[in-house]
Amino acid sequence: MFTTRLSAFFMGAFLVCASAQAQLLTFAPSSQSLNSGDAFSVDLRISGLGDGTSLSVGVFDIDVFFDALLLSFDDATYGAGLDVLGLGSLQITTPGGGAVNLFELSFDTAAELNALQPAAFTLATLHFTALTAGTSALDLAVNAMGDADGADLPVSVQNGSVIIAPPSTIVPEPQSLALLLAGLTLLGVVRRRA
Repeated sequence: MFTTRLSAFFMGAFLVCASAQAQLLTFAPSSQSLNSGDAFSVDLRISGLGDGTSLSVGVFDIDVFFDALLLSFDDATYGAGLDVLGLGSLQITTPGGGAVNLFELSFDTAAELNALQPAAFTLATLHFTALTAGTSALDLAVNAMGDADGADLPVSVQNGSVIIAPPSTIVPEPQSLALLLAGLTLLGVVRRRA
């Protein structure tokens, strides 16, 4: 009798652990090295959802923070994960000094999201321009993340960073260098004859 209860306890604990998934928000790539003046993009991705089953995202409200002295936010494009049938979704991008707020609300039903949403996908792609040399963190703050039914969906976050190198000095192209040397040689020959 005791062993039956113990077996039932361990089986229940195993099922709870197996069904517990860790939802994670990350940047892809998580770190980039750029030159000042470069335009670049970074994906905001979510993983750890159900694949063809419940535990999907129906709404999110996320802030992304960055160093406004080093980066200029250009725009954002949203992924198709909350628009699984192509009916559209409510998308609002609100930039501010050193931050951008991303909001999306799916128009699909909970059953459609649970059945068709992948286990991992891109929520949004953010487009920036690197302004000057330095290192800027890309930090996430989740204001709200809801599942297909609108219930709170806990997520962990993994922040990112961008390293911007100073502008490189211009190196003359080989053809330009050859022309310059030929000109200096000709100038030396003319001067010698005079």
